[in-house]
Amino acid sequence: MEPSQRPTHCTCGTLLADGARFCHRCGRPVFEDPHFAEADSTSAADEGSVPSLPSDFAPPPPSVSLEEPVYVGPPEPIDLRNRMVVRLAFFTAAMLFPLVLLPLPMALKSVLLVSGGFFAAWLYQRRTHSRLGYLNAFRLGWIAGLMLFLLVLGVYAVTFAVISFTGGNLLSQLTEAMQSSGAAALPEDQLKLVNEVFSDWTKLFVVMLVALFLLFLYFTALAGIGGAIAARFSRADGRAP
Repeated sequence: MEPSQRPTHCTCGTLLADGARFCHRCGRPVFEDPHFAEADSTSAADEGSVPSLPSDFAPPPPSVSLEEPVYVGPPEPIDLRNRMVVRLAFFTAAMLFPLVLLPLPMALKSVLLVSGGFFAAWLYQRRTHSRLGYLNAFRLGWIAGLMLFLLVLGVYAVTFAVISFTGGNLLSQLTEAMQSSGAAALPEDQLKLVNEVFSDWTKLFVVMLVALFLLFLYFTALAGIGGAIAARFSRADGRAP
């Protein structure tokens, strides 16, 4: 378009600058450029030539590398409401139960408890293909120790009830059990203290509660430590993310 044919004002009333192609106020083109019109028609033709996809078309899923297994977190919380946790804990406790009742040294029983917690956590990770953190693994081992404690407590309760109802002497039974296990005889002063405790039901009840509490801590703590060790090994072997 020749300069003499260019409009001096835009349709919005703004005075146009010399050689302007667009209005600096509203952005409206001063005149139609044939090059722009051709480019717009070409773009519209290209857009119209894009084939339409079917309505039920779904993009392919992203590819997943199969070189390493994908590990996720535990599918359910590690507590007594998780059926798999309860089953594995009870299975572990049932295996350790006859060994714990044997007259074995305390150190060997401690190793058995740690191994039981380790086995429970390891088996859970293998069954669920998940990685347990230290806290969840300790909780799983703790539950296995709790199951074992309940089994042992049931045996002790039945034994105590049978001795009481049959008129037996609990102290003599305890002394015989210590002798059969190879434990050394108690000194005279300690034996006198034990006789005093067993002759008073109030003192006996308190002593039994303290002994059961310590036994509970012994079983659950060592089994929980074994579970945490299993989580440590699962982190170190490079299989878990």
